[in-house]
Amino acid sequence: MLALLVALAPRAASGQSTPTSAPTSQPAAAKPAAAKPAAATPTKAKQRDSAGGEPQAGGRIEAVPKGKSLQMLPASKKGKKQRIADVRTEGARRRVERAKVGIEFVPGVAVPFKNYLDFGSGNNTYSMQNGAGFGFAISLTLNFVELRYAYTSLSTGRVQGRLPDDAVTAVNLVRQADGKAPITADIDVEAPSNLVIHNITFGYRFAFELSKLFKIIIPFGFGIVIAKPPDFGILSYSLYGFGGYVGLRGEFQIAGMFGIGVDTRLSIFVTEPDPNLAAAGYAATESIFENAVAYLPMLNVALSLRYHY
Repeated sequence: MLALLVALAPRAASGQSTPTSAPTSQPAAAKPAAAKPAAATPTKAKQRDSAGGEPQAGGRIEAVPKGKSLQMLPASKKGKKQRIADVRTEGARRRVERAKVGIEFVPGVAVPFKNYLDFGSGNNTYSMQNGAGFGFAISLTLNFVELRYAYTSLSTGRVQGRLPDDAVTAVNLVRQADGKAPITADIDVEAPSNLVIHNITFGYRFAFELSKLFKIIIPFGFGIVIAKPPDFGILSYSLYGFGGYVGLRGEFQIAGMFGIGVDTRLSIFVTEPDPNLAAAGYAATESIFENAVAYLPMLNVALSLRYHY
């Protein structure tokens, strides 16, 4: 028994030497490892600040998804990627909306609802037939404001009427002095040319986008009118006045900057009366309004071609 205890005693001494020597050798190696968490703390704080920190002066800054922070970009990758990150991080920035300038061409047909020149009463009447014709319009647009010029040419038919006897006598005296043949009281001739109307207007448009490719446009405007009747009467003349319109258009967008659609506009033109009314001696008409002015309501249906940038 004593011999067994003597044999085990060296082994127990050698097993105790290992734990006593370990504490003296490991503290020196553990000190650098303990410093790493302290060094990583500021980096994590910076990441938290960049990912969702407090708002800074100069506007609101939205949170940046992980992996998109500027602090996490290497110095060699800053530049183009940094500009992309600026756009992503500064979500409050808004690009100033640019005014859209456009030009359009609108050819189509015109349908009048009455005879433009139609006056007189009793036996002393005067009228010029006019029917459907054609026309076109050119518009300059700035956003929803438009400046428009429209040209319309209406077909004409017969000019019919009867001059008062006193007027026939006065006119024939003038024509006789000029060596011209006398005229008769009855008028029944074919108009030698079309009725031409020029219209310059300033207007506005309401636009309703039903989809990215289709919109409804409601235009309206007001401006000046110059009407040129056929040269057949006692005088050659142009009639001046004003007019307005309201319309409806369906338009499809093509390639973002082009539009094509169908444009309909209801117009009314009011001008001074035909000077033949006074020159021919028509004292009055059944309507005082028609004696004072000439007017023409008309419908235009056209194809619209628009380019805007």
